[in-house]
Amino acid sequence: MKRIAVIGPDAAEGRLAATAGPEPRGSPSLKYLREPATQRSGPCAGCERTVPKVILVPAACLSHEENGLLLPGLKGEYFDNVSLAGIPAFTRTDSAVRFRWTLYGPDPERLSYGFYSVR
Repeated sequence: MKRIAVIGPDAAEGRLAATAGPEPRGSPSLKYLREPATQRSGPCAGCERTVPKVILVPAACLSHEENGLLLPGLKGEYFDNVSLAGIPAFTRTDSAVRFRWTLYGPDPERLSYGFYSVR
């Protein structure tokens, strides 16, 4: 094989990887496919994906109330069910909302992947 086409916005980004873990990993496939390439025919347009513009709320604007005091960060209650039922498995305060739970849950040691809820 002399040429191979990797087309579309997910070619370089790698939305899902076989070696998914706590840190998001892009697909190394495109990098390794480019290394031995000796001939290129130029870029080609592939399928398009809508990428929404995300505006992060500054951490200084995130707070929660506890015992009558306004504290920094967002307090989250994490349940080991999908209906927010019962007592939370754990509670934590996060200084920012930057969760990447696509391939794993918020805490693999305390919650089952894909079967939890958060309030």
